[in-house]
Amino acid sequence: MYHSSVTENSPENNEFRAALDKARRELSDIDRREKELAQRKAQLLHSVAGLSALCGEMPPISNLSLADAIRAVLQSHRKMNPNSGLKPTEIRDQLRGIGFDLNQFANEMASIGTALKRMKDSGEVELLGDAAFSNIYRWKEQATIPSFSNLAELAAMAGIARQQWEKNVAEKVAVIIGAAKTAVPPKDKK
Repeated sequence: MYHSSVTENSPENNEFRAALDKARRELSDIDRREKELAQRKAQLLHSVAGLSALCGEMPPISNLSLADAIRAVLQSHRKMNPNSGLKPTEIRDQLRGIGFDLNQFANEMASIGTALKRMKDSGEVELLGDAAFSNIYRWKEQATIPSFSNLAELAAMAGIARQQWEKNVAEKVAVIIGAAKTAVPPKDKK
């Protein structure tokens, strides 16, 4: 059995305790800074995607998450083939075709399947045909207005010209402003 020569109230123990407390504070500070950097990186990625679209450039595929890349593939397919969908293997092939790096996933088909299941559960995609026989996914037309950063990304991916993208944004802003004007104002509290 090991016995420490440092007692609980000894000066050495106080030094060790102070060093331990300092290390814990520094570790906590690093964790906080990592979160701040991750948030800032996400903001910058969205800014780059939106500004790329405004400049007529395609945002870098590497900036997209797997789910966002799948969304882009399914939305593009829906525009070109409104009555059909894609099998997960076809989605994988199209992801490779647009240069999305699937090597970052240990099991790319499982990752694609998980993303598709989440999108189905959230109502973004729908299954066509007999789900027990073969899964064919199609982008579901959305009733909600997408965010401006998503509009920019989609415009760039779809190759929409800057003027058309600006017109689409202006139409969406008009809808939002119109909805805000027709909303019931809150009652004054006196």
